[in-house]
Amino acid sequence: MKFVNKKLLNKSFLSSELKKFVINECNIENCNFWEAKLSNSKFLSSKINKSIFTDANLNNADFSKSEIKNTNLSHANLRGANFKTSKLIKVNLRDAVFDEKTNWPKNFNPFSYSRKLSYNTIKSLSLKEIREYKKKFKVKNKINIPNKIEKKIIKELTIGKGYIIIKNFFDKKIINKAEKIIDKKLKKNKKFKLTQKKYQIDKIHKSINFFDLLNTDDVFRKLIQPKIAMNAFRKLLGENFVCTYYAAQCSVAGSRGQSLHLDYPYVSYSRPGDKIPIGMGSKEYLLSCGILTY
Repeated sequence: MKFVNKKLLNKSFLSSELKKFVINECNIENCNFWEAKLSNSKFLSSKINKSIFTDANLNNADFSKSEIKNTNLSHANLRGANFKTSKLIKVNLRDAVFDEKTNWPKNFNPFSYSRKLSYNTIKSLSLKEIREYKKKFKVKNKINIPNKIEKKIIKELTIGKGYIIIKNFFDKKIINKAEKIIDKKLKKNKKFKLTQKKYQIDKIHKSINFFDLLNTDDVFRKLIQPKIAMNAFRKLLGENFVCTYYAAQCSVAGSRGQSLHLDYPYVSYSRPGDKIPIGMGSKEYLLSCGILTY
């Protein structure tokens, strides 16, 4: 696909596979290249404004003599991309992935347009290259290189068993205090009192959840964000992940087990190979992670 001396306005190339894609002396405005496969593509002597290249594969793409302005390149694969003779103005490079072969314009600091060196970028660089980048671009942000246990968490949650058990992580005094508070709340609960008198075969009637933990006692603030898990989650979910569920789940004696199920995202899988909507669920990132504290 080739465009020469054209004006591309409000065009969508969403998730398109664009082989031998060449743009030459064109004006591109408000165009959507989200998740487009653009490796080895050419954007030559062109003006690109207010466009989206989020999650696009721009591996070895050539932007020679082009001006890229007000454009979103977050999470894009920029390995080997050539911006050497380009102008980059107000671009978003948050969590973009690049390597030592990525050619930036002279005096251009990619970290000025990205809050920090992302884990995906770290994976693409050697330790020596990371140090050189820090020195060259005077990166002040702390670069979180995962330690041994964080690497193990990441491995198990991505290509391993899907879970990892970390024993004796919390101080026993903290756990004991939390347990006593929950036990006290449980014994005051009307539903709990009913379960002691009436037999229930359905687990839903034997499971009692407390969602007000953060307002109950400071001890639960110490339990919600274990540092090693948070550091691993940042690398798996990105910097802006949020906690959607924090509760004490009490399975009262006599409760039944549950079949294997998916809590989040709330979608049904009816056939093998069914996919999560909107192209999510790729091996590049996870949708959610969970922590169980016993």
